[in-house]
Amino acid sequence: MSFNELCEKMYNAFRRDGYPGINGIADAGDFWIFNPASETKEETDYGKHPYIVDKKTVSVRCFDYLDEDDWKLLEASTQIDVPVEYRPVYFDEGEELVLCKT
Repeated sequence: MSFNELCEKMYNAFRRDGYPGINGIADAGDFWIFNPASETKEETDYGKHPYIVDKKTVSVRCFDYLDEDDWKLLEASTQIDVPVEYRPVYFDEGEELVLCKT
C-alpha cells in the first residue's frame, strides 16, 4: 500500500471516529505513527491515541502509553509533513465550508 493510500485510510478512519483529520505523522523506521487531530483547533484532546502502522504488513495498533517500547519508538521517530488533503479543516461557527469555487 502506498503512503498516500495509507493516509487516505487513516484519514477516513479518524473522520468516522469524529476527528477532523490527521494532526501528525511520524516516520519510525519500520512503522508510521499517525496522530488524529483534536475536534477543534483550540482543544487539547487528552483521550485520543496515536496509531502505529507496520509499513510491511499494514497492521494497525493503538499506541500504548504504558509501553516503554512505544515511547522509544516515538522518541526515535522523525515528524513528517501531513499531506494537505489529510490535514484537519477547521472553520469558524457560521462560516460556510466551500469545497470548490465556481
